[in-house]
Amino acid sequence: MMVFKHKASDRSPAGHRWLRVIGALALTPVIVVSGLLVYLFARAMPDPVPGYAARKGTLVSVEELKRTLTGETLITELRLVSSSGLTVEIGVRMPREVKTPLPLVMLAAGLRTGHRAIYVTETWQQLVVVALSYPFPGDPRAKGLSAYAAWLPNAQTAVLDTAPAVMLAMDYLARQSYVDMKRVELVGGSLGAFLVSVPAALDQRFRRVWLVHGAGDPRAVFDHLLGRYIGFGPLRGLAARGLASILATDHLRPEKWVGRIAPRPIIVVNARDDESIAPAAVAALHQAVPKGTEIIWMEGPHVRTGRITVLEELIVLIVERVLNDPPPVPTNK
Repeated sequence: MMVFKHKASDRSPAGHRWLRVIGALALTPVIVVSGLLVYLFARAMPDPVPGYAARKGTLVSVEELKRTLTGETLITELRLVSSSGLTVEIGVRMPREVKTPLPLVMLAAGLRTGHRAIYVTETWQQLVVVALSYPFPGDPRAKGLSAYAAWLPNAQTAVLDTAPAVMLAMDYLARQSYVDMKRVELVGGSLGAFLVSVPAALDQRFRRVWLVHGAGDPRAVFDHLLGRYIGFGPLRGLAARGLASILATDHLRPEKWVGRIAPRPIIVVNARDDESIAPAAVAALHQAVPKGTEIIWMEGPHVRTGRITVLEELIVLIVERVLNDPPPVPTNK
């Protein structure tokens, strides 16, 4: 078992924006739960996976939004557009000069500006690193009643479109001469850890998958997050079930998909002091992964943008593994 020590100064109470919005939605629990029940009848989703190939479509345009040269590093922000209308923003970080194809690490990074995660640290080296924003329509930072009313349908869209977005980004990257297609790894952190199991299972081009500070049992996760806002257990459970149904987690929950990733390896990384995820939900994921899956426990709290030490420790772990212990080379059948 691998254990990392953690500095107490990084135990920030600030949370991910999506966690704070869930909490804000619960500030008036009776109204919220009533709204969820009404919304549930209109928006609860059937299995979206059969439509993912059509939603991914084919890549029809690539727009360069920004290009930055920093020393020996080239960073490019791109907008990819599919024939289906799906739009994906990614950030690509790579050495300025690439003489031979390099390992690729794709990060499912966050709402709207997640593709800018490549700017957070200079630790990435000798790799191509791609960060992808969840396709969230609208502004996740907007405030007010109208913004909160729009948040649920927008969040539903982001959740449903993430798998097609990841696979569309892979279509683009597979065409690039700087990518070693035998060494492609997919990393989902926090919310991303709940979402990447589906594209990883569907797309064989990902040779190894990282589930970082994630869990299973999304209903238990929502119930835990809502605990500070809704004290009455049955009401909180109802709200958690409503959110889980609206966000299609019964179809997309990691427990349903991690077994389909095999025989490609999965690495699970969790935090011992994770305040954002109930231990039972973490255990649900650990029980679902294939036998022999590597599980790494890190000391410290949940990964968040402002917790630089946590991010650095995770990146060091991933970079060292990608460079020194690559996934098995696929065999041609």
